[in-house]
Amino acid sequence: MTEPEGRARRSALLGATPSRHRRGPQSRPGAAASQDSQPATPSDPGLPAMPWEGRIAAARVGGGAPEGAEAWSEMEALGPWEGPYAEMLRCAAGRRCGSGTERRAAAPCARPGGEQPGRGESGRGESGRVDAPARWSGLDWDRAVELIGKADEICLACHVTPDGDALGSMLALALALRSLGKRVLASFGEPFTVPTSLRFLPGQDLLLEPWRMPAAPQLLIALDTAAAERLGSLASRVRAAATLIVLDHHASGGGLGIRGPEQVRLVDPEAAATAMLVDELIRRLRVPLTRDIALGLYAGLASDTGSFRYRCTTPAVHAMAARLLEAGVRPDEVSRELWDRASFGYLQVLAGALGRARLDRDAAGGLGLLWTAISRADRADSGVPYDQLEGVIDQLRRADDAEVAVVCKQTDEGDWYVSTRSRGRVDVGGACGELGGGGHRTAAAFTATGEPADTIDRLRAVLRGPGDQSDHGGTG
Repeated sequence: MTEPEGRARRSALLGATPSRHRRGPQSRPGAAASQDSQPATPSDPGLPAMPWEGRIAAARVGGGAPEGAEAWSEMEALGPWEGPYAEMLRCAAGRRCGSGTERRAAAPCARPGGEQPGRGESGRGESGRVDAPARWSGLDWDRAVELIGKADEICLACHVTPDGDALGSMLALALALRSLGKRVLASFGEPFTVPTSLRFLPGQDLLLEPWRMPAAPQLLIALDTAAAERLGSLASRVRAAATLIVLDHHASGGGLGIRGPEQVRLVDPEAAATAMLVDELIRRLRVPLTRDIALGLYAGLASDTGSFRYRCTTPAVHAMAARLLEAGVRPDEVSRELWDRASFGYLQVLAGALGRARLDRDAAGGLGLLWTAISRADRADSGVPYDQLEGVIDQLRRADDAEVAVVCKQTDEGDWYVSTRSRGRVDVGGACGELGGGGHRTAAAFTATGEPADTIDRLRAVLRGPGDQSDHGGTG
């Protein structure tokens, strides 16, 4: 075959001009219009549509490796291929991620020739990827992939008032599952409103009002929550599901505190974000990393690492972020949406909250507690919705005078959502757990009723300094 004939065949297979062999947005057959489906421009380079990518990925998950291998053989014969196409095709067709007719969704990516990269925290595979931590070998990835492969319809649920990790991870997984030909229904409990700062995330066409979710799903995947109650009105769906997969990184997140359905628990309290577990699941499903999927994962990773400032930011976190940037994510654009935009009304609410802040130097074993409260009336005066209050705690925690920072935020229903942060010497996760909530050692929350001052008194009573013999344990 002559070179012109090869170029023409590649173009026909890809459904686009073969000269655009660069990473960037991709479009999938049947996908709703999004950033993936926009024409490429010099400032926004695109990747040609790949109508066969979902077919190859689905074949790999279902055990049909020969179809993927055959597709790769044809593409390889039409080479040369460079850049992301070579990477994506090898992985989709089984050249990097295993070969043969048996299902090998849980096998680690292999180097050319079958050589396996070193495992563990510092093991690196192709393209600088930091391999999955050794502790993940104890998680039942095979069963999760098998359940997903067999399902036609999959329901996804994350916690109420979702943050970047909850919603970003859920939408990334939803897009990946849709590329496999699955019917995907994703939701979160009331109030069913996407936070303003997260409305840039792709995949929101897959969101469904919680009351429209199936009453008894065959397969439900719960993300970024340690307790069924945090799913709000969707908690009943979890309890009624035939099979449940839990993807979470909270220390208390085992089986959401319920019994009944078959459960596959992909939980790692040491992971910086649920997005890291979702990224691993997507890799094992053999779904190529598109820009839209990467954007959701990056939002989750950046959110729960405090824009890569918290101590949970590890080499594995940065390695994952690098891969997401290679897939087309613009960190400046994500940061602007997550942290660098606010209305004048929000600034007024923030000013009022800081003005009302109270410092208790004796709390938390003498390390200090700084707290404030924002009522419904405070928000109403400035026209600020509840979901825009997420960043207040980050301003309060900057004070050097206190180890612990707390913001009590009144919801539209009248309850108080109490956000807590610690610099690390005090376990706020354990304290919040004693009050019916949960989270991590340095970031946790719980829900309360009554006056904020009374709530702070209850919290103060369970906050323990590092030398306290009754210090909380195992909260991560």
